[in-house]
Amino acid sequence: MLQAPETEADFERMSWHGCRVWKIEIVAGLVDGQADLVLGLDLVVDALCGFNREAQFKLAPAALTFHAVTDLNIRVDCGDSGYRLLIQPLPIAEITRAPTTDPSLHAWRVRLGWPRDGEINFGAKGFHQVLLAEPIISETNFLTGAQRRQMLG
Repeated sequence: MLQAPETEADFERMSWHGCRVWKIEIVAGLVDGQADLVLGLDLVVDALCGFNREAQFKLAPAALTFHAVTDLNIRVDCGDSGYRLLIQPLPIAEITRAPTTDPSLHAWRVRLGWPRDGEINFGAKGFHQVLLAEPIISETNFLTGAQRRQMLG
């Protein structure tokens, strides 16, 4: 059974460290003049440590949706490999928020673990996060493309 959506009220207990962004989507038109920012994530639901100190991860694809997004700034520079380096899902180092002069809005920062200095910054009125499939147990903290496709049907 999938868990209930998490919202901004749950922010203080949530962590996205090590989660990977595999989709960035702008969804406009739900409310006139507003757009949401949706991040498709390989969400680490739980980290499990076995008796032999072998780490395993409880993972699920998830959608992290920020509402009424303003001032979107995406900085992702993967370098210049002469068009040989394929892009990969972007690992999150942390997500932080700060108050703004508008009490209904926070300033959000998604700091990436790679590429260096990668960030997604914006204002938003809140968020919700939902699992898109039941979690699986994995020895890695990310889903393969095949696992994700199978889980999403």
